[in-house]
Amino acid sequence: MNPSIAILAGTTILAFILMMVVNLSPDIVAILVMIVLGVSGVLTPAESFSGFSSHAVITLLGAFIMT
Repeated sequence: MNPSIAILAGTTILAFILMMVVNLSPDIVAILVMIVLGVSGVLTPAESFSGFSSHAVITLLGAFIMT
């Protein structure tokens, strides 16, 4: 088994547990998943932060700021 697959599967299970049992907010869990995958080497730093350059993310961020 490839170590990247094991890290991804473990991170997914941990994220599920954190959201259901510990009751952390989903945005904190998503940032933690991004950090874990970036630090472990599964994703490159460019891949980790590429979602922030999406027009949809910027639009939602603007809507949250305005509300």
